[in-house]
Amino acid sequence: MIEITYFIITFFYCWAILNILQKFGLNIYSGIIFLMLLAFRFSVGGTAIQLIESSPLPRTFGLTFGLWSVFFLWEHRYLTGIFLLAIGILIHPLTIFYYILCCAGYYVLTMHHNFKIFFLFGLVTSLIIVSRLVIPMSSDWLQIVQTRNSYAFMELWSG
Repeated sequence: MIEITYFIITFFYCWAILNILQKFGLNIYSGIIFLMLLAFRFSVGGTAIQLIESSPLPRTFGLTFGLWSVFFLWEHRYLTGIFLLAIGILIHPLTIFYYILCCAGYYVLTMHHNFKIFFLFGLVTSLIIVSRLVIPMSSDWLQIVQTRNSYAFMELWSG
């Protein structure tokens, strides 16, 4: 069952990438070449994270729902896009957070000029309030995260 789930989610992930590349104006052959390059399983930033995972992880589901939501927003099918974002938040909120920012930016760019200033003010104010409410990480957990992901902390870089 896991293999079937992995195949299905990878298929929809690649299909979403192909559709978005076509929205950018690339032809189908360029998109297929791009997807074939993904098969080489490049790592992201020298970490163990890969663009296409070897098993169905929650992040893979979040990426797939996020890509499809962006595609549907470009197609002006807003309800479908927001629905897919909501499903993605339930599966992997950290991955979908960036898609929400992209979708909010797209919404701001397509709004009428009169409302852009109020929306941007509300967005910035909300981000400031949320950033102040974030609970700091415990020192024990921070130590574990620094050990596992030393590349993410500049103070741990040698050089």
